[in-house]
Amino acid sequence: TKGLVPGSDAVPLTYAEAFPEMLRGRGLSLPFVGIGGPCIARELAERRPTRVVYGSASPTAAEALKTVFETPYYRVDLSDDPVGIEACAALKNFYAIGVSAMLGRHLRDGVAVKNPVAGAFQQAVDEMALLAPWIGGRRESAFGLSGVGDLHVTVGGGRNSRLGRHLGEGMSVQQAMSGPLAGETVEGVDVGRVLGPHLEAAFADGALDRSQFTLAPALIRAIFEGGPFGYDVSVGAA
Repeated sequence: TKGLVPGSDAVPLTYAEAFPEMLRGRGLSLPFVGIGGPCIARELAERRPTRVVYGSASPTAAEALKTVFETPYYRVDLSDDPVGIEACAALKNFYAIGVSAMLGRHLRDGVAVKNPVAGAFQQAVDEMALLAPWIGGRRESAFGLSGVGDLHVTVGGGRNSRLGRHLGEGMSVQQAMSGPLAGETVEGVDVGRVLGPHLEAAFADGALDRSQFTLAPALIRAIFEGGPFGYDVSVGAA
């Protein structure tokens, strides 16, 4: 499962923090291993070559799970940054909406052109690299399998990508979620709902520099205010 949890202070929590705390509240203390990376379920079921990353503060636990689950077609990297892995696993769903909007907005003969998508993709990676350490992980996780790798796969298809394409075509989030995506869970929207208030507080107290963020604020406005997605790579946030 992927997502962010509202924090009691200025920073949202990842499941790497929230889930162990819930277990401790029930008298259990177990190591947490977060899994990230580009892994489409159907392709894994077809035994397509797949590479993921397991992140844990317990090298023993991560190595044990790698031993159990790794196969010739399912390869596992290890990381000691579970918070960064979990942060990027959630954020890439959110940012995939904005990148995918370029697929719906910029077309040639009905086919998406590449340059606007690449520009938004780079902005998404830049912002993830700022948010991962703010949330409590490491910046480099944004450039790994759970960040860049999974963002690439998510833009290529799935519910977050479909929502983004509809935003690029001119729909609002609410129109898309009550129309072509009715009844579906779009994880990136839920991430945006949690991230929005924390991000605004971080801008206000100087923990993050508002001028470095154009894609996230535009997405958050589209989610909370219900208007069109006011972002394009040539001008940043409208």
